[in-house]
Amino acid sequence: MKWKIILQNLRFISSFTIGTIYEKVIQDLLVPSLEKFCLPYHIFAKPDLGEWKINSRQRPLYIKEAMEMFSGENILWIDADAKVMKYPELLFHIPEFCQVGVCYLDWTQHYGRESDKGKTEILDGTSFYKNSPEMILFMDEWIERSVHQNQNHRRILDHMIKERISGNLELFMIPRDYCYILTKPDGSAPAVPIKDCFIAHFQASRLARNNLYDDNDKNTPPGLKRKD
Repeated sequence: MKWKIILQNLRFISSFTIGTIYEKVIQDLLVPSLEKFCLPYHIFAKPDLGEWKINSRQRPLYIKEAMEMFSGENILWIDADAKVMKYPELLFHIPEFCQVGVCYLDWTQHYGRESDKGKTEILDGTSFYKNSPEMILFMDEWIERSVHQNQNHRRILDHMIKERISGNLELFMIPRDYCYILTKPDGSAPAVPIKDCFIAHFQASRLARNNLYDDNDKNTPPGLKRKD
């Protein structure tokens, strides 16, 4: 079958925090979907540092670790609460000169509010990083900023991209259907839904931040309901 023929220079990576809902979610959603399409992957199991925000800021550290582990392979980060729905062909054809690939969420498409027209938000739940000496230095700076700046890791990444985009950074725009958030914060469908996406994101972070894993929670995304 065609989806079994893959390029070997891309490694899918993710992580979960031991003892949190991500430990179950990643085994229920992401890992089976990666194996279904024979995608090369590595999962980091990391200790809980005591707070969701602190745990999430370790992302560039794990990406750098993967770059060192898988020399010669580019890195595709995918969140633990994501699921590959179809073979992600496009991700194996990102131009060689591109160094970073992220998605920018159009707020009007997602939230449907007229007041949000023109607003976008960086998403790195599905994101690409070229495995090169330059990008390892990029990771070092991302790690350093994550330690010293009290900001979300995505905002730091966004700032770093914007600082470099007029210079020598080549950015690949990952389409929304490769980083598709299934629900809005209130649990309803996006204003402009995608029926047949490639990679779906279930937003378990909404539960992790509140230590929730409750079938009765109206904000629990489909697919994350407790089964036991």
